[in-house]
Amino acid sequence: DRARQGGALGELALFARLPRMSGYSAADAPIFVSNATDSPIVYILIREDENALDGADRLDKIYMPYIADPKGTPGPFGLTRYDFRDDSGYRRNDLFVGETPEGPLMLLCVRFSPEVSSPSCLAIDQPLAHDVTLSWRFKRAHLARWREISGNVEGLIRRFEKDPAGGR
Repeated sequence: DRARQGGALGELALFARLPRMSGYSAADAPIFVSNATDSPIVYILIREDENALDGADRLDKIYMPYIADPKGTPGPFGLTRYDFRDDSGYRRNDLFVGETPEGPLMLLCVRFSPEVSSPSCLAIDQPLAHDVTLSWRFKRAHLARWREISGNVEGLIRRFEKDPAGGR
């Protein structure tokens, strides 16, 4: 409700359905509330962040101190995989880094486990504008589509920039 009242917001959450990044509809309601392993819903968060770091700085300053091998290993889907040390708070996650024209894109992915049967990947805080970051979450089952999802999220944001009234 707060997001629908207008005015300045510290953060804005959006939900979109792959592949077209369409928004909620009554017909798709069951899909938007599902937590299925292969759910096509992408959760997008735009937020104020006075301490925004670009991908390379975030990797170096935030994650590298907890990484077992700073060289990483070739991962799936053109990604580099970094394993966290067992004594790290991130130990139940995998960090994948993909190269994009804008720099590294970090994907922090929860591992499958008996406790987490429908894990997600989080594309971590990409600077969007001065003191504003963009992140998004999608189901790990779609990791092979990371480039497509990244492009779709960026395309959606560009559409908002071109038409701030949302087509109205």
